[in-house]
Amino acid sequence: MNGAAARIRGHRARAFPIALALTVLVTLAACNAGGSPAPNPYAPGGAKSPTPTSVPGSPLQGIVTQVDTEGVDKVRGFTIRTSDGVSWTFEIRALENATEFPPAHLVEHKATVTPVRVTFHGEGSTLIADRIEDAG
Repeated sequence: MNGAAARIRGHRARAFPIALALTVLVTLAACNAGGSPAPNPYAPGGAKSPTPTSVPGSPLQGIVTQVDTEGVDKVRGFTIRTSDGVSWTFEIRALENATEFPPAHLVEHKATVTPVRVTFHGEGSTLIADRIEDAG
């Protein structure tokens, strides 16, 4: 092989990674252009409030967004956001499964954004949690 052919081959070898990187960048830009990602129903900031007279069917599933506590051993209530973006607040009195799911475990679910399933009943406009379970 003569010197000119070796130089051309060397230029091609160096140009290939650059061309490949540009192709990947253009492809990624095209994939992201003109569209937006699907909305995350659990994302903060987009929560809707339920109408005061509506009581949803039990159970509900969602992520824990707030825990009302007086300390580790005294959780009074919590709020979940369901996949439709609605936030629901529950009061805790006496859970059927407090041994299997201690109310303080809600703090971990809030931190890890792991869904819970809440079985409840209504007393007027107050939702009372009867049972809380891992939903994930």
